[in-house]
Amino acid sequence: MQLKRYLPIIRDSPVYPVVLDANGVVLSLPPVINGDHSKITLATRNVLIECTATDLTKASIVLNTMLTMFSQYCDVPFEVEVVDVEYANGETKSYPDFTYTAFETTSKYINTAVGVELADTEIVTLLNRMCLDAKVKEAGKISVSVPPTRSGARALMISSWSHLAA
Repeated sequence: MQLKRYLPIIRDSPVYPVVLDANGVVLSLPPVINGDHSKITLATRNVLIECTATDLTKASIVLNTMLTMFSQYCDVPFEVEVVDVEYANGETKSYPDFTYTAFETTSKYINTAVGVELADTEIVTLLNRMCLDAKVKEAGKISVSVPPTRSGARALMISSWSHLAA
């Protein structure tokens, strides 16, 4: 009865997600059930943080955020292991993806979007204070490097980048 509410999520799917350990033991059939084999106890020393979603972008944001938050408690702080995910089509991708995303934008776009009138150097100073690596590339153009854990900043920069590409 407890599983009933989750079944519509996968009912019409041609494939079902399954999480296996290195020995092929089923750890979870997300989002339906987690296995008894993978329960966390006081003796647990290795934890797999798994994120299942129907939207890969949102799942990646959640996974990156959860991993960076929890990894501070590792024996070696901020150390995580990469996991290979095999998709139904045979494609394999490695997660987490902690790569930074580089963007270029204009000071005009930022000033218009925020409703201010700041010089290039002032914008860069403020972006750096937000822990975003920013530099003036040339007059009126700013390059920004956004970490994977800053989804809001990433969305703003994607919006800016899309504006420039148009």
